[in-house]
Amino acid sequence: MILAVSVILLAFTNAVTYFLFLAKNSEYKAAIGDSEKQLMAIPSIVDAMFQHVYYDGDSIQSTLTAKHYNRSGRLLAEVKTGELLKDEKVVLFLSTNTCSACAEGEINQIQDLSEKIGKDKVVVIADFPLHEQREWSLRFDGSGYYEIAKEHLGLKGSPSGETPVVMLTENGRIKTSFVVGQQTSAFAKEFHEYLSDHFKAAK
Repeated sequence: MILAVSVILLAFTNAVTYFLFLAKNSEYKAAIGDSEKQLMAIPSIVDAMFQHVYYDGDSIQSTLTAKHYNRSGRLLAEVKTGELLKDEKVVLFLSTNTCSACAEGEINQIQDLSEKIGKDKVVVIADFPLHEQREWSLRFDGSGYYEIAKEHLGLKGSPSGETPVVMLTENGRIKTSFVVGQQTSAFAKEFHEYLSDHFKAAK
């Protein structure tokens, strides 16, 4: 939560600084009208940063059947989510309506994170046939990914599912999370660094 608030304050400060610069610099006088419109959009950016509260503190349903696929789309095994998410894990959740650009960027980052903290600490779960989306599934390494039938992992409250969600979980309970959208993707790197530091400190 502290990380999320810090990121939000940083985003707000950077945005305000940028708009003040536009207002004071004569070369950008013509841009002030547009910048005022962008300034009005800041509340929607803050709203986007707070989407994680839909998830934090909730628990992923432990009785869901997760099908384990390798990167080639071959079914390897089936496991209950309660078993899959034992101890601390980083979960990348991709939903049916996830935007392609958001997912592709996050898939690359989650692969990098798994190299740093260990492949056994990262779990990718989709609530749609990811194995049929070869442009995505082929990007995953040897640990593969999981598919479930139930949308939103059985969580009580959730956003529309149009953006990927990265979660730090412990025995299925979501300790903190980050919703990766077009308005928040610039801050995803900081969240990944936090996750990397968290697991390094736990060793």
